[in-house]
Amino acid sequence: MESLVQPLSVYRNLGLVAQSKWEFFLDNVTSDPYHLWIVANVIILFVFFFGYGGLFVLMDVTNKPNFMRKYKVQPGTNEPLSLEKFGKAMKVILFNHFVIGYPMTHGLYLFMKDVDVRELPAFHTIVLQFIGCIILQEIVFYYSHRMLHHKRIYKYIHKKHHEWTAPVSWTAVYCHPIEHVVANMGAVYIGIFLMKLHVVTTWIWLIVTIIKTINDHSGYNLPFCSTVDFHDYHHEIFIKNFGVTGLLDKFHGTHAVKAAKKTTRNSARKTK
Repeated sequence: MESLVQPLSVYRNLGLVAQSKWEFFLDNVTSDPYHLWIVANVIILFVFFFGYGGLFVLMDVTNKPNFMRKYKVQPGTNEPLSLEKFGKAMKVILFNHFVIGYPMTHGLYLFMKDVDVRELPAFHTIVLQFIGCIILQEIVFYYSHRMLHHKRIYKYIHKKHHEWTAPVSWTAVYCHPIEHVVANMGAVYIGIFLMKLHVVTTWIWLIVTIIKTINDHSGYNLPFCSTVDFHDYHHEIFIKNFGVTGLLDKFHGTHAVKAAKKTTRNSARKTK
C-alpha cells in the first residue's frame, strides 16, 4: 500500500507546484483571454512553424551541414532548393496562415474565451484529452484528405499541395484555402472545440501538431522523426497513406510502406 501512496503524493505535489506557477503567470503576466487564446497561438506559430521549420528550409537552401544529407528521404530533390519556386509558394503559405488562419484562431477565441482557465487540468485529464484529439484529428484528416483525392475534386483543390512531390517543411500549408480550413486547421481544432480544452492543453496540442506536420513535410527522416517516410511517400505516389497516424489507412487498406532501396554490390566487388 505504501508503494502506491508515495507516487500519488509526488504526483499531487507536482500538480500543486504547476498550479502555483500557472496562477503566478495569470496574476503577473496576463489573464486576458485574447492574449491567452490569440497572442499566445501566434507566438507558438512563429516559434515552432517558422522557427523550427525554418531550420529544415535553411538546410535545403544551403545544402549544409553535409552530414545531414544522408537523412534526405528523396535524395537529389531540393538540392539546392529553387528559391524562385519556393518564393511563389511562400505567398500561399503566408496567405493561409494570416488571411485564413487568423480568422479561424479568432473564432476559436470567441468560442473558448469563457472557459475557466485558472485551474489547470489533472495530468490524466490532459492525457485522455490528447488521445481524443488524436482520434478526432485522424478521422477528420483521413476522410477529408481522401475526399480531396477524388478525381472530381482533386484538380480543383488538393492538386496545389501535391505540386511539391518532395515537400519542404513550410509547404505543409502550401494548399488551397478550402483544404487549409477543413483538412489542416479543422482537423486540429475539432478536438479543442468538442472537448473544450484548457488553454494550456491547447498550447501543448498545437505545439505537438505543428512539430509533427513540420517533420512529416521536412524531407528529412531524422532518428527522432520516424514517421516522416509515411507522409513523404504519400507525396511520391499520391494514392496511399492518407491519414496522420496510419491507423485508418491500415483499417481501409490504404497503408503503404516505401520499399527499401536496393544497393548494388559494385563497391563490395571492388574491395575483393
